[in-house]
Formats: sequence, structure tokens, C-alpha cells
Amino acid sequence: MSIYITGVMLLMFIFNATFWGIEVDNTKGFFEGSGDNRHPTGKNLAFTMLFNTFIHLHLFNQINCRKIKND
Repeated sequence: MSIYITGVMLLMFIFNATFWGIEVDNTKGFFEGSGDNRHPTGKNLAFTMLFNTFIHLHLFNQINCRKIKND
């Protein structure tokens, strides 16, 4: 399962522009603007999607790994 999760995460990290249409510019930070006019960059959105995918994969694994009956 760890190999599967690692593979999915690597594919999503490498091909994030293809999956979500988000371009990551590593020269910028996570937010642009200042004060009340701050908005997230593509880098922030891509890492948020990766983190959510990671959490959902682990929750799915946790549900599937449980033992229903004690035989």
C-alpha cells in the first residue's frame, strides 16, 4: 500500500498541470499580494491538492484494512 500511495503522489506531483491545470512557479512563494489583497499561488493550490489526496488515500486504506469478522 505504501508503494501505491507513493506512486500516486509522485504521479500527481509530476503531472499536476495535466491533472488540475495548475502551473507551479517555484520562484514565487505560497501567496501573492500584501495585506488584505493576498491570494494563493499555483504552488499553494497544488500542494493543497496533494495533501488532500494523501489524506484521502490513507483514510481509504484505513477503512479497507480493518477486519470485519473474527473467524
